[in-house]
Order: sequence, then C-alpha cells, then structure tokens
Amino acid sequence: MAAASLLFIFLPLLLGVKCVVAAEFTPVALWHTSDIAVEPVFAGKKTSLTRFTTNFIDKVLNRESGAVIFFLQDILSMEDFTKYGDAYNTKSQGGSFPNLKSYLEETESVVLPAVESAVNALPYLKQNFAGQVKVLSEADIVRGFTATSGRLYIVKLTETDADDRAAALRRNDDIIAKVIRTFTDNDIQYSAIYTAKRESATDSPRVRLARHLMADDDNTTTTSTFFNVSGCILFYSESVSVSLLAPFFVKVTLPSTAASATGTCGANDTLPSLKVTYTDVEVINGSTIDKLVMDMTFKREPSGWFTTNLTMTISGVFRNGTDELAPNDTQVIVLDASEVTAPLIYSYHCTAHPFSQRNAGLTNPLRFQLGLDAFQVQAFGVTGSKFGKASDCTVWFNIPILMGLFTTFILISILTFGLFLLSTVHSMDRFDDPKGKTITVPAVD
Repeated sequence: MAAASLLFIFLPLLLGVKCVVAAEFTPVALWHTSDIAVEPVFAGKKTSLTRFTTNFIDKVLNRESGAVIFFLQDILSMEDFTKYGDAYNTKSQGGSFPNLKSYLEETESVVLPAVESAVNALPYLKQNFAGQVKVLSEADIVRGFTATSGRLYIVKLTETDADDRAAALRRNDDIIAKVIRTFTDNDIQYSAIYTAKRESATDSPRVRLARHLMADDDNTTTTSTFFNVSGCILFYSESVSVSLLAPFFVKVTLPSTAASATGTCGANDTLPSLKVTYTDVEVINGSTIDKLVMDMTFKREPSGWFTTNLTMTISGVFRNGTDELAPNDTQVIVLDASEVTAPLIYSYHCTAHPFSQRNAGLTNPLRFQLGLDAFQVQAFGVTGSKFGKASDCTVWFNIPILMGLFTTFILISILTFGLFLLSTVHSMDRFDDPKGKTITVPAVD
C-alpha cells in the first residue's frame, strides 16, 4: 500500500522527465583579408545566435568595402576537423581541409566551436545586402563568375553525408579554394564564413535526461527568425507558419533561410513599417509558396505604441491530397493584430500568437491564419540589437483564474459555516458532586 502511494506521488514527476536533445550547434570558421578586431573565443564555449550576430557579423558588416562569402554545407562538427583534418599530426597539411587550413593561418581568423543555429544569420546578412545577393552553385563556380565588392555571395557546397566523407569534405575544400582564388586574383577584399545547416552526427550524441516543459518531441532544424531593421525595429519569432483553414486545411512552416526583411523608421511623418518576405518555400506535402509578404505598420501614442495594420499576400499552391488551391498574390489578406501593443520603451512578446484573417466572409471563401511562436517585436525605443522589457500577451485575469477563485470562495464558505456551527455549541455549566446532593431535573409532562 505504501509503495502504491509513493508511485502515485512520483508518477507526475516521472512523466515530466523526457529525453531532450540539445540545441543544434555548429562550428563556424571566419577569416578576413583586412584587420577586424574580434573578441577571443575559449575552447568549448557555446555562442548564441544573438551574440554571434552582434559580436561577429556586425563587425564584418561595418567594413567600408569588400564582399562577404558565406560557405554553407549540409552538416559539420568540430569532430570533422579533428578526424579528417589530421589534427594530431605535427606535420599535417590539413587532411581534408588543406586550403581552409592555409586561409585560417595566413589571414585574420577565428573559429567558433559551437554557434547556435549559425545558418539563421543568413537572413540578417541578406537584409544588409538587399539587392546585392548572389547564390553560387558548384556549376556556377566551374563555369566561372564575376567577383565584385559590396555583395553577399552564398556558396552552396555539395553534400558530405556520404560513405566517403573525407573525399566529400576535400571536394568542398577545393570549391572554397576556387571561390577565394577568384577574389584574390581580382584584388577584392573579402570576409569568409564557413559553417553548416546542422551538426553532423557523432559517436556520443549530446543527450540528457531532464524535466523540460517546452521540449520538442523531435530534433528538427530550428526555424527561428531575427531581424534588426535599420536599427529601429526588432523582430523575432521562433517559428513562422501560415495555415489555410478553408476550404481545406494545410499548414506550411516557413524556413528562416527563405526570409528577408526591409522597413522604415518612420521619418517625415510616416509610420514605422516592417516587411518580411519569404520566397521559394516547398514542403513535404507538395505545397509550395513562391512568395509570401507580411507587412506590419506601427504607430506611437503617448500611452504606448500599437500595430495599426498587419497584412499578408501569398502566391503559390496549397495541396492536401487531391485538393489544390492557388491563391493570387494580388489578394490582400488582412489579419487581426489589435493585441500587438506595448508601452513606449517596451517590446511585445507572446509565446504563441495566431493571427486570424479579418476580411474572410461570403465574398472571400478563403480563410488564412498566420502563426508566430515565441513572437517578439519592438518598433520604438530600440537600442542596439537587444529587446527592451517585454509586455507579455498573457492576461492577468482569465477563465481558469475565475474558476479557481470561485472554487476557493466555495471552500472558504463551507469552512466559515462549519466554524460558525462549532461556535454555537455550549458546554455544560453544572456538574454532579459525588459528595453532595444529586442534581435532579424535574420532568415536565
């Protein structure tokens, strides 16, 4: 019986314990042809995406001229440099990374062993190189390309998740050398970043047991998005999704690598605005989004700031089995953003915020919903790349709180009534004396 009682006591705690896979951390190698002061990184220290963007990417962008080259691989880990880079040989030429080794040794460089979702720095770079972004494939590099200053080059390296991983890494190292040689032959200053979309599997995966209330059930690639638009608007969302609710249901999660942002700070009596654009999104169920544009407009009042307008335009194809729908990007979808408001120096935060369509009806049978998880935005009082204090969307009084107060009131009423009944019970004020006369109570017929 005692064992059963202990089981019921600890059962909720046991159910709360689950296997949580650590966040995706990938190594990042940065090197520059000019002097850029970056802070030292200690071995084994993890770097958050915000710190990586502020302390490293921003310093690259502050250069007056030159190009930025972003080498993106499918998987990579520090173990790859150790295992395939011949790290324990004092006379090593770099193993599968001979060219990378020489670049890191001959230029100003830094290697970050573990950066949180480094690939999510791409939208921030695209934002700062608006209209000056060029994506290079292996075929483009073989044919040759023209290197110019002031542009962002995204080099998609070949997949390395193969049987002969050492040869695949060596092939990518040769591609890196061809690209760098194009810039050096034309005397163009550059900054290079080499990283991967996710961490490659190791013999000892970083798995821990913990009671994690917000842990994910699977190890999917993060889709978090962060934008600092012109230094006056900050936008962050852990996950962005768009759902078609009618005439049939389809949900599409938008990857951060397909996002870019532009905006205005509200000069000359204009309202601050933010425009986030997603292009060429394809998901497993066959749905495709050629272009999705989300527009937000903000206004300032003495009591605080609020969102005056939130619209969305979509072009693409939504599929669910045999059902198929292709919305027109000329149709403006108006979303309800009346709750997005905060004091002037505060940011607005909400753990899960679904924005429902306001202009859906008989004349518009389509019904969409925009979902922003861990959503945070700030349009006024921005200093640097950090949000101000957050005004959360959680209300102070809701139905569960009301039910709790009502139940507490009932229990306190029962307790008060019981105490009142106990107070009316009178004890005897006379008792029998064994040496005295017996107390007699006359009975009245």
